Amino acid sequence: MIRLVCLFIDEWRNRRTSRRQYLEEFIVEFGTVKMLIGVCKELEQITNSMAAQMAVLTESIGRQATAWKKTAQ
Repeated sequence: MIRLVCLFIDEWRNRRTSRRQYLEEFIVEFGTVKMLIGVCKELEQITNSMAAQMAVLTESIGRQATAWKKTAQ
């Protein structure tokens, strides 16, 4: 997850793509992260408590990314 965020920041700084386009791509990729957390929970690789904490964090990140996308030009 940290690597994904670092890539996001690097790309943002380089401005190779528009903010909106990059945020759309980030949201799609971030959905994969959320799915993998669910798979880890199902396979009992993480505890219910860890999954709950990750769910709260991923929901917050997702909401922020969506808000940024709405305001991006």
